[in-house]
Amino acid sequence: MGTVKHQMVFKLPGNISRIVGFTKNADGSVKWDFDGKKYMDILDKLIADDKEMSKMLKEGRTPFATPLNENMCEALFGTKSLFQAVVTGEMKPQFDYRAEMEKAKAAMPEMIKTLKLDD
Repeated sequence: MGTVKHQMVFKLPGNISRIVGFTKNADGSVKWDFDGKKYMDILDKLIADDKEMSKMLKEGRTPFATPLNENMCEALFGTKSLFQAVVTGEMKPQFDYRAEMEKAKAAMPEMIKTLKLDD
């Protein structure tokens, strides 16, 4: 887990007026980063805190519970609340869906043959 790094980038229509938990990129997209080492360091600190562990266990929770507890979420992502990206303004598609679908349909027979899905 300590070597895991995961990033998700969302290109949203419209203008981003508010974000919580995400980082805004220069191109207007938002990203979410997960760093396994940071997670493990925070988890180790939490597990070493007898008072917090006792409280969690008495409440029937564990540090591995999903969703992450608020303290863990705040330490990892800088927010205790749900992630949000609010967009305003004109909302238009990010690409031509019909053209992409036609390209995918045209490439499908070759993909099926290459992956030997028809065997």
